Amino acid sequence: MRRAGIALAALTVAALAAAPGAGASTRQESLFQDDALLVYPSISAVGHTLDTLQQLGVDRIRVSVYWRLVAPGPTSDSKPAFGGGGEGDPAAYPRANWKRYDDLVRAAYARGMQVDFDVGSPAPRWASQAPPASNADLDGYYRPDPADFGQFFHAVAQRYNGAYTPAVSDQNPPPPPPPNPNPLPIPLPMASGAAPTASAATPGDGTLPPVNYWSVWNEGNQKTFLAPQYVHRHEYSPRLYRAFLDGAWQALMATGHTGNTILVGDTAPKGGGQRDDLANMRPLRFVRALYCVGSNLRPLAGRAAAALGCPTRSQVAGFPAQHPALFGASGFAHHPYALLTPPALRARNADDVAVADIPRLDGTLGRIFAAYRQRRRLPIYDTEFGYQTRPPDPFGFRPALAATYINQAEYMSYVNPHMRSYDQFLLVDAPPVSGFSPRDPGYWSSFQTGLEYGDGTPKPVLAAYRVPIFIPRASRTFAGPFRVWGGVRPAPNGSAQAVDVIYRASGRGSRWRLVKRVVTRSPRNYLDTSVRLPASGLVRLRWRNPATGEVDLSRAAPVFIRF
Repeated sequence: MRRAGIALAALTVAALAAAPGAGASTRQESLFQDDALLVYPSISAVGHTLDTLQQLGVDRIRVSVYWRLVAPGPTSDSKPAFGGGGEGDPAAYPRANWKRYDDLVRAAYARGMQVDFDVGSPAPRWASQAPPASNADLDGYYRPDPADFGQFFHAVAQRYNGAYTPAVSDQNPPPPPPPNPNPLPIPLPMASGAAPTASAATPGDGTLPPVNYWSVWNEGNQKTFLAPQYVHRHEYSPRLYRAFLDGAWQALMATGHTGNTILVGDTAPKGGGQRDDLANMRPLRFVRALYCVGSNLRPLAGRAAAALGCPTRSQVAGFPAQHPALFGASGFAHHPYALLTPPALRARNADDVAVADIPRLDGTLGRIFAAYRQRRRLPIYDTEFGYQTRPPDPFGFRPALAATYINQAEYMSYVNPHMRSYDQFLLVDAPPVSGFSPRDPGYWSSFQTGLEYGDGTPKPVLAAYRVPIFIPRASRTFAGPFRVWGGVRPAPNGSAQAVDVIYRASGRGSRWRLVKRVVTRSPRNYLDTSVRLPASGLVRLRWRNPATGEVDLSRAAPVFIRF
């Protein structure tokens, strides 16, 4: 029986290795976000960061368009008198406030890099309500006005529709550059120690390039971005977010963005079990309330529907027509962090969604669409992800293990045919949060998910991101073929790249030797192959960059064969 079991296991693994890549998401984009390095510094510093990301092989940068950074009078309680064509006209906003985004879009396009604009909070004070005195830090996040947000989104969408040429003069006098409104990440200090400021406005820059990839309001299921989450124990943030989506969709359709990639959701991976006003909401609870369905994933009716701002009758026909963004979007964006656990470990709560739980999110959306008799399903976009390292964060993973985990997470995304992107959050670690003692957990509540430490020293995750490798089922009791997955991110998309799979057996005196040469065939230069290995050892990918002649190596991935 034991021999038969081993033989059957060998056949199973061989079958998996014989058909690598079947049904895989070979076209998923590489997204990257680091607002501290892309939104706030001078244009020369931004250009340096973009050059680094280009060398890493990033396809698209995700950029937060902070409403409060662009709006006039952002800290005033009184709504300003908009000139020009009104609140939805980009010319009615101080041009100096647009300048950082104008420069960034131009610089990215000059390098052949695409842009994802995530438009959202914090809101200007005049477009939101004052938070409770005990939660003053929610200023700009508490009950933002959906109508004002829709007008702001219209201004952003019109400015970046590919046909807009900024006027030389401003409708309003430019205010001084505001500070970073988002506590995560914190803006990095410049060499002088001074906070970075926006570059000065320069007239005559010409027509702006188009932005054709959009996200709406970051992590609406978290109180730090949208509050309150509940009102009288009923889900409230999904109701607000639904209104934001309606305004954003209308703005995009009215300004020439039909056919663009438009994402909904941008949900955080976890929430709390409480249902008080300022509790965080679990993502699948948020999704159900957003789409007006109950725990059985059927449309709500009666008082339950009314409590969430949902239609109480004719839901199947009426709800999709009333909220076209929810059903016409290009995909659902999610942040599948598993910050304190390995990628393959499922969340304890069925309403949380980390990396291993993406199929549950996918299945939930599929059943919701079926309940509304929608024939399509939304693909999933990973728009924020990373693993924190120890050091510097005492709650992170060892750097080498974090490198393994980001490769495993990308592999898990790759094998899911419904995934469309994989995101890396931060190039450089954010500094600790000042105002807390180093012994206080709040001190490390910023993100240490960067590919580099705060001083610019590379982490092992940098090489792992550049040339990923992962070997599923790397431990077994028999020799034979192993599935080896990886990629060469810096190579031009769709180019055939020769990649060596090299192996070194365990034991003293063993040397690296070539076991297989693979030519990449996928649009994003992934490779998915099988190699026969005789004993325990280490496997790496080796790639010579044809453009520079430099050799890149992946991390060393172990295999264990215990006879």
